Amino acid sequence: MKQISAIMALKIKGRHYPHNVGRCDILFESLRRFMDKGLISEFIIIVPPEEAEEIAIHARAWSDFPIRLVSEDKYLEKFREFNKWYEVRPWHRQQIIKLFCAELVENDFFIVFDPDMFATQAFGYDDLIIDGKSLVQTEPKQEHSDWWESSGTILGVEPQMSTTGLCVTPEILSKEVCITLTRRISDKFKKSWYEVLLSSYTINWTEYTLYWTHLESEARVDAFHTLTPRPDGLYLHASQNVWLYDQFAPLEFKLLFSDQNHGIFCTIQSNTGVTPQDILKRISPWLPVQLQKYSIETNRADKLKEFVGAVTRRVMQKLGL
Repeated sequence: MKQISAIMALKIKGRHYPHNVGRCDILFESLRRFMDKGLISEFIIIVPPEEAEEIAIHARAWSDFPIRLVSEDKYLEKFREFNKWYEVRPWHRQQIIKLFCAELVENDFFIVFDPDMFATQAFGYDDLIIDGKSLVQTEPKQEHSDWWESSGTILGVEPQMSTTGLCVTPEILSKEVCITLTRRISDKFKKSWYEVLLSSYTINWTEYTLYWTHLESEARVDAFHTLTPRPDGLYLHASQNVWLYDQFAPLEFKLLFSDQNHGIFCTIQSNTGVTPQDILKRISPWLPVQLQKYSIETNRADKLKEFVGAVTRRVMQKLGL
């Protein structure tokens, strides 16, 4: 059977993360409803060691999927060395995890999930892998020019800003490309690739901009990916997504779950403040979901630390430190 792997970095403590349990409930219910059974041979979820036990309890609700929980500290020991409050950047941390998962997956391609997305259309292997190449979603690089310029700086190449590049999650990555990318960074700097990336916390590189810039610089994009679905096929991203809170109210759920939507996955970004309960009120006619009970308590000290850290990094970036 033709299969792919799936990976996700999951955190349920701090800032907006506690609601990730409910978001995962919605994601997995949507996969039950719309994804071909057996498409995913493994679903690797990377978790912080201090949250592993609690996440394992919640993951029982998703046990009909081939889930494997992996603690960060089992493989990514360098995370422990970057423990100053201004060095801890969850945004980069989860991106490193996604690239690292290439060393764990068993298939040539793996789809990257985030908790704040869900499927809206039926899909199977042939929708995602076309003539041996994975379908990807792109956007003009000018949409996030600093991401591309930062990645070009790390790799020492021009990011070709006039072209399009990978968008945000979900994307389907090549195991081979991720491994050659991380090897390239390690060889260039003579140290662990994720130590290099962790040290680059004052610039806005991303996993996808690094990945695509690496591929473009070697003129190998067409060897691994296609930007175009099959005739009458679906794109990865839905026609409507929510990146800001004000975009949630006008979101047309009826359209999302109709053939007028030519994309598979909708994202309602977690940092917008839209909760799983908010989504459930509107999504239930098309996708009834049973949400688990979970704690939404947040530590004010942790939130303050993250805020001060972000400000410090911004100041360091302006000073060129």
